[in-house]
Amino acid sequence: MSKSCYFCNILLNEDNEQQLDDTRLKLALDTKIEMQKFNANFHVCKACFQKRSQGLKFKNSLKKAEILSLKKLISSTFANKKSVTKFPFKVFYQLNEIDTPYPAQALFTVPKRSFKKAVDRNLLRRRIKEAYRKNKHHLYRVLEDKEIQLSLIIIYIAKQKMSYEEIEQQLTVSLEKIIQKIE
Repeated sequence: MSKSCYFCNILLNEDNEQQLDDTRLKLALDTKIEMQKFNANFHVCKACFQKRSQGLKFKNSLKKAEILSLKKLISSTFANKKSVTKFPFKVFYQLNEIDTPYPAQALFTVPKRSFKKAVDRNLLRRRIKEAYRKNKHHLYRVLEDKEIQLSLIIIYIAKQKMSYEEIEQQLTVSLEKIIQKIE
């Protein structure tokens, strides 16, 4: 039985076929196709895959799959004790296999000890997430080139609220330090 590309209907051979897992394919397609159509017999040529997945790699958004939430991964990242400190952040990181199509997962925390009011913690957490969202593409490029995955825990250690501009600048420096340590 001959295989053909789902999008352009050209016949596929071993040279131009792109095999994909269901999760990555669902993210790459960016179309509203029912889940029944995503099965093992779904084939895409390399040209269509590259065209459709270009936006996926460095999309300027922060998806739920990019947030670190598994307790096992969180505890192992803390236990690993690899960290970078650049005021106002302490960033724990660990190279590992994550079951996600993204090269990194991050967790953002602001301690209750430093900021008693939830409003203040939420404000800082939103600022940190936004700064990460805007600057993660540098980290993603390095991780995808090396074909590794990373889990990050970003802790805000300052005792006062900082402006978004200061947070973004210092988070960028922290991410650059992590990139240097990985290389």
